[in-house]
Amino acid sequence: MAAARSGLAVSLWARTSASLARARERLQRLEDGEAAAIRLTTSLEEAAGVGTVLEAITEHRDAKAALYARLHGHLPEGGILATTTSSLSIRSLARVAPEPRRFAGFHVFNPVPRMPLVEVCVPSDAHDDV
Repeated sequence: MAAARSGLAVSLWARTSASLARARERLQRLEDGEAAAIRLTTSLEEAAGVGTVLEAITEHRDAKAALYARLHGHLPEGGILATTTSSLSIRSLARVAPEPRRFAGFHVFNPVPRMPLVEVCVPSDAHDDV
């Protein structure tokens, strides 16, 4: 939501139609109009080409690795893949990412609208642009 409020184009990809419905319901409960700017999809192809992907799935390395494998070919050259993990090794996840040098950790603190603090973890061998 914070990204949409700042004017960025935001797509939310959900693995299933059920999780997409839950996301849509949560967005509709918001009182502001930014929720309407968020594009919801269950198709990785529809979400392809974005400059930054922020992954926020279950805290399980194998699940994240499987998603990263699916993302291969959908990120544009120079795109960044970030994870919201708070318990897994960023360096370990970078190794299974499509472009390990374009990978980072991105951890927000709750409640997001009231906490301006964001932790960004960048592996030492990441590209300077990351």
